[in-house]
Amino acid sequence: MTRNLIEKIDSVIKKLWLEDLVIDYAKNFLLKEDSLKNAFYYHLRTRLGRDFLIENN
Repeated sequence: MTRNLIEKIDSVIKKLWLEDLVIDYAKNFLLKEDSLKNAFYYHLRTRLGRDFLIENN
């Protein structure tokens, strides 16, 4: 992995943790650990985008 790639993923994780998951929590979407994991991966895939995921496997 290149440093640029790691920095992009790190940035996306920080944003989704501070923004997306806060909203999900406020709306009572995060009931248990599994719903947190599902929301995390959903937001990660959404923010990275389909093309990014395909290009980087």
